[in-house]
Amino acid sequence: MALRLEDLPSDTARLTEMVLSLDAENEHLRTIVATFKDMVFGSRSEKAAVVAADQFALDLADVVTDVTPTAATKTTRRTNR
Repeated sequence: MALRLEDLPSDTARLTEMVLSLDAENEHLRTIVATFKDMVFGSRSEKAAVVAADQFALDLADVVTDVTPTAATKTTRRTNR
């Protein structure tokens, strides 16, 4: 909400109260931003990430589980003489 000159109170006590309230809100918002920055860019940001439970549910039914090497993929050992 943008403040306009005509919206400001002429009473100094009310104006002081308004400035202190906005300053407290500003400090609270700065703390939130600093917390988010630390979560995203901090040294422990990877450890602080929350992993959703549905990320573990992988449907691997179509993946081949037989990993026996075929003749084409077997590596042969060459000896240099």
